[in-house]
Amino acid sequence: MVAHGFSFRLLGVGYMGFNFRLLGVGYIGFGFWLLDVLAFDYWALDIWVSTFDY
Repeated sequence: MVAHGFSFRLLGVGYMGFNFRLLGVGYIGFGFWLLDVLAFDYWALDIWVSTFDY
């Protein structure tokens, strides 16, 4: 599911998390990046599931 988060980040979503990763702000930045990835993974999963919700 990390791939999904990374794909959204490439599209400009999760801008703050991407900045943290680019700046390499050690553990705190990496923590925010992990939270950002998880949040967008759940968001993508919710959209994917909703497409089958008739």
